[in-house]
Amino acid sequence: MPEDYFVELVALHYGCTPSVARAEIETRNPYGYIERLMEMSAYANTKQALDDAPDGTHKPTGYYADLVTAIEFELVAEWHASHEGTI
Repeated sequence: MPEDYFVELVALHYGCTPSVARAEIETRNPYGYIERLMEMSAYANTKQALDDAPDGTHKPTGYYADLVTAIEFELVAEWHASHEGTI
């Protein structure tokens, strides 16, 4: 991803100016910390939107929606496997 585009994404995400975003990226972004925070935020927002979607209408789509759905299926499968024979 081009650096200027990433700076703009960080500025928009955190509601700061691009110069502040650039300074944060350059001084406080060890090992992709900001990227991970933005990904976690996008996942959480998508999960909440999916949970809040009435009767499946206005559901978000895309990468994070697919990821939320896949994780939910995995959790249900794990739960069923751990309770096999007890239900």
